[in-house]
Amino acid sequence: MHRMEDRFWIQTMTALARRLGVADPAVQTRSVVMDPKRQWRRAGNVWHNAMAFSVLQTVVSVCRRG
Repeated sequence: MHRMEDRFWIQTMTALARRLGVADPAVQTRSVVMDPKRQWRRAGNVWHNAMAFSVLQTVVSVCRRG
């Protein structure tokens, strides 16, 4: 999901730059690890992620149809 999210933000920033008049925008990204340890006790917080919830809803609706 990180790659999809990164691609989304690159496309969003590129579109914004074009909208503001930049002819050929070059978006640069970098990933920074804030906490190298995974906090599995907070895994339940994934339900607060809109993208994860949307994917789950889509999968469930497809399964119910077929």
